[in-house]
Amino acid sequence: MKTRDNLEKDLDDPCISHLTLPNQEQRSAEYQLDIENDTAINDVMLPNGWYRFNTSNGDDMPTEAPNSLKCGTWYPIWLNDTLPLVSDGTSSKQVCMRSFKSDCLESWNIGIKNCSGFYVYGLISSTTENSAYCIGSKLVPCPYGYSSNTGFYPGCTMKFPQKTVGTVEVIVDLVPGPVLFEPYGNSLVTSFGCKFDEVFGDDGVKFVYDVQWSINGQKFILHTGKEYSNIGSTNLTESEWIGKHRLNMV
Repeated sequence: MKTRDNLEKDLDDPCISHLTLPNQEQRSAEYQLDIENDTAINDVMLPNGWYRFNTSNGDDMPTEAPNSLKCGTWYPIWLNDTLPLVSDGTSSKQVCMRSFKSDCLESWNIGIKNCSGFYVYGLISSTTENSAYCIGSKLVPCPYGYSSNTGFYPGCTMKFPQKTVGTVEVIVDLVPGPVLFEPYGNSLVTSFGCKFDEVFGDDGVKFVYDVQWSINGQKFILHTGKEYSNIGSTNLTESEWIGKHRLNMV
């Protein structure tokens, strides 16, 4: 049982006491603001406090100046320093705001702490409209149901070419499973795969595929955005249905 003093220490530790902001993919240094369709992220109204960012692009604040119109905003805010180690504890670090003419038009200090697996940031609101903190530095994939020539922003749209796949069949195979008796190596388990011919766009662009498994008419597992070369990763294996269904299922 924790004492009152221990609980108060937890509240003082930003690794424990912070606000988590989900769906922050557009803060990536690789995200190009779509001026016609995006609403720029604006941290002028961001309340001061400790934040954790939940993105698929990582939670590291870029340590090099992104170009203007990156990070989902007009004026990206980046870390003009190095990210702290766990042993550094809570650190004060300088950030810079990128403008169209300068890598560091304005600068101020924020708090950062390495929480052994993720970072938290002690942020203060920016003073310039349409400026925002950058988080992450990877390409941002198009959301499910959207596509582009690369599969990433910019240019994500629902208006992409439609092609019909020809004959689709379910194939059954035996694949290596767990080792049940060491001298005999891996056991064999049943695997169901989806077999069809790859299709291409008129200009040779490759498609990605969604594979939906249904068992006895009930939708079971959905795999999305798989390239044809990786379609085997969508196979339905025993670990996903054994104990819930029996063979002779549809």
